[in-house]
Amino acid sequence: TRLDGATRSNKLLKDQYEVGPQIGVGGMGEVFSGTDKSLDRKVAIKKMLPQLAAQPRERDRFVSEAKTVAALHHPNIVDIHAIVEEGTDIYLVFEYVAGKTLRDYIVGSGRLPFHDSIKIIKCIASALDFAHSKDIVHRDLKPANVMIDEHGMVKVMDFGLARSAQDAMTKLAMTNTIVGTPAYMAPEQDTGAVTKQSDVYALGVTLYEM
Repeated sequence: TRLDGATRSNKLLKDQYEVGPQIGVGGMGEVFSGTDKSLDRKVAIKKMLPQLAAQPRERDRFVSEAKTVAALHHPNIVDIHAIVEEGTDIYLVFEYVAGKTLRDYIVGSGRLPFHDSIKIIKCIASALDFAHSKDIVHRDLKPANVMIDEHGMVKVMDFGLARSAQDAMTKLAMTNTIVGTPAYMAPEQDTGAVTKQSDVYALGVTLYEM
């Protein structure tokens, strides 16, 4: 079954992951609900932008970085279960998180109570600390990349991957566009420098916004 147009279900990836309806669209591509048939569990499946396959070097670099991020296992980080390459398409199979993004909470309710903000920021900081200990930088931390599930568990999404995908797109377009989300970017990111401290800056902006 095709994944474009109106029909978006019943496609099987690696004879294991069944792709369901589209549930969102982000900077990296389309997001679908899915089912891991072997374990009978719900998953989220991201079909990466087709432009990533335009240059083999950029595609290989992205897949390599995705494999690195997939090795991160922490209670406050959304797990990547699988990376599937099918023809020219790339799919990332993620842990499914039932809930809303931190951005949704801020937009819907305005500023959060101080106690709730501190509880959330500690969870994000724990995820960053773990990733940084593995020399992995998020590079695009913001409320839209933080999920809060129906039980109040905080999960950080897309470590390094959104930025990698955008970097690849920028190179393909041959522009000098600064990649990132400006409101959360540390000043040094204007020059292309991204460090662990850049994540800490974005964490501070996120707390301020909460």
